[in-house]
Amino acid sequence: MRKPCVGEIQSYIDPEDDAIVWRCPVCGDNGAISGWEGSFWDLSTIVTRH
Repeated sequence: MRKPCVGEIQSYIDPEDDAIVWRCPVCGDNGAISGWEGSFWDLSTIVTRH
């Protein structure tokens, strides 16, 4: 079984396609989340981006 990583996830929203891109600088895991717009987790109507 794989041990949990102690690293903190780094993320940003890609301005080209609005995907949430994430990576862990400790273990190297990474990925992208797309299609989140309009979902339960889409807080864009109450949170503004800076």
